Amino acid sequence: MVLVAFALLALPGWAIVDAANRPDHLWQEAGLRKRTWVATLAGGAPVGIGFVAALAYFIKAKPRLANAAVLASVAVWGDELTSAAGTAGPGG
Repeated sequence: MVLVAFALLALPGWAIVDAANRPDHLWQEAGLRKRTWVATLAGGAPVGIGFVAALAYFIKAKPRLANAAVLASVAVWGDELTSAAGTAGPGG
């Protein structure tokens, strides 16, 4: 019983920390609302709903945020990647 209670609180806690530490621009890029996800996870954790919300976060939101992080890094490093591939960029 203690293990079940721990899991019902630990998974939402992990999701809250993960969600809160992701930069706002990634949430915008992914089309998600950081405040809504964190509030749902935090508000639902004490009553068990947070466990379901955490599963939804890890299955639906986190992959979208990871994809947004890749796209953001490509946007920052895109010119270098294009140049390294041998494709001439603007002015080149």
